[in-house]
Amino acid sequence: MYTIIIPTYNERDNVEILCIFLKETFTQLNLPYSMIFIDDASPDGTYELVCQLRDEFPIMAIRRNQKSGLGSAYKHALKYCENSEFVIIMDSDLSQNPFDIQNLIQTQRKSNYDLVYGTRYNQGNVVNWPFLRKVISRGANNLAQIMLGVDITDYTNSFRLYRTSLLKTIVPLVKSDGFAFQTEVIYRAAVHDFKIGEYPIIFHDRCTGSSKMKFVEIVLYVKTLLSLMVCRES
Repeated sequence: MYTIIIPTYNERDNVEILCIFLKETFTQLNLPYSMIFIDDASPDGTYELVCQLRDEFPIMAIRRNQKSGLGSAYKHALKYCENSEFVIIMDSDLSQNPFDIQNLIQTQRKSNYDLVYGTRYNQGNVVNWPFLRKVISRGANNLAQIMLGVDITDYTNSFRLYRTSLLKTIVPLVKSDGFAFQTEVIYRAAVHDFKIGEYPIIFHDRCTGSSKMKFVEIVLYVKTLLSLMVCRES
């Protein structure tokens, strides 16, 4: 069983299309799957629409009372993945192609990886991003590579396939609740000698809605890197 965790905030325009694409993907693969949408009190009716979609798709809908960060959303949703061998995490804004899931799965099966991440920076690409956002993203990844010393080509992309047993081991160790969660999880997985692979993806800027990234998340990201670097060197 594969469970896809999808955090949402003001994504009403995207969630139904995403569900259709995911159903088509797993139908082609002939694999069982379920989706967990975890919504941070979207005012645009995202949660209500997801609840309606439960009649058509294998969905669990979770609503939280406030925006509490991406990392905390993942931690919350993972409580409901006990019966899944694998967990896939992805964004809800269609920036990541749902049909690339089959490439993550095939890569995992080929080498029995514990974690496969989609990389934008090793034969992958980013499309339609503003220049400043490209600089910030590339800079965040380069900084992580320098400070943490682990050969991961894309620390910040959320599009990943995890073996559930890895998450059960690593997530209790993770202190980050926001954007830095992605970086901390993959770093800790690497230093715990889990087997990690990658697959190049094309990352498209969202078609509708706006980015949720805030300056405070960048500050917290750098603080997380400093904390992990100190632990590595101690």
